[in-house]
Amino acid sequence: VAIWQPRQPGKAPLVLFSHGFHGINTQSAHLMGVLAQAGYLVVTPNHWDYLFNKEGGANSSPQQSFDSPEDWNEEVYRDRAVDLSEVYRALKVDPTYKDAFDPERLVLMGHSLGGYTILGISGAWPSWNPAGLKPCAIVCFSPYLSPYVVRKSLGKLAAPVMYQGGTLDTYITPKVSRPGGGYDLSSAPKLFVEFEGAAHLAWTSLQRGQRAIIERYTL
Repeated sequence: VAIWQPRQPGKAPLVLFSHGFHGINTQSAHLMGVLAQAGYLVVTPNHWDYLFNKEGGANSSPQQSFDSPEDWNEEVYRDRAVDLSEVYRALKVDPTYKDAFDPERLVLMGHSLGGYTILGISGAWPSWNPAGLKPCAIVCFSPYLSPYVVRKSLGKLAAPVMYQGGTLDTYITPKVSRPGGGYDLSSAPKLFVEFEGAAHLAWTSLQRGQRAIIERYTL
C-alpha cells in the first residue's frame, strides 16, 4: 500500500482508494496529497492487475470483457474487494495506524475499475463486504459501472455518492449520465459532476488540465 498521512494530530477520517485497471496505487498521488493536507489519512493498495505486477499487470487481460457487462457477476474482480477489506482489517490492528483514524468516518474512492470496486463493496454486490466497511461517502472517478446498470443494483448504496466524469471521457461517462444510467439508478443522496475537457485519465497524474477543479470538487 501507499499511505499519505495528515499533519494534524488526532484521529483522521480515512480514505481507501482503488486504482483503475492496469493502474497503480500512486496513479493519483497529487489528489491523495491534497486529501492528506486537508486532514485525511489516505491508504491505497495495489491490486493484482496493477501495472507493474510481473505475473499480470500490463500484460493481463480483464477477467471479463468490459464490452460485455451482462457477463459480469459477483466473482469478477472480487479479489479487489478482498484487498480493500484486508487493508482495512490490518489498519485497525496495526500499532502505527490503529489510533490514527476514525473508522466511523470512512470514504471509499476509486477510479475506473476502482469505481466498480467501491460501488460493489458499498452495496452493488451484496456479498462483497465481509469486513463490514461502512462508508460515510463514496467518490467515483469515471467509474466502470455497466454491470450494475445491467442488473439495476445501485439502488441500495450504503452512503451518499459523487460521480465524476468528463466531456472527453466518451466510453464511461455517458454510461453514468444518460437517462437510465448509473446516476439515475443510484440511491440518493447523489451528485454527478462532469468536467469540461476531461478524458478518462484526468484523475491520474498523466493529465493536468483539470487537476485543480477535480481536487476542489473532491474535497
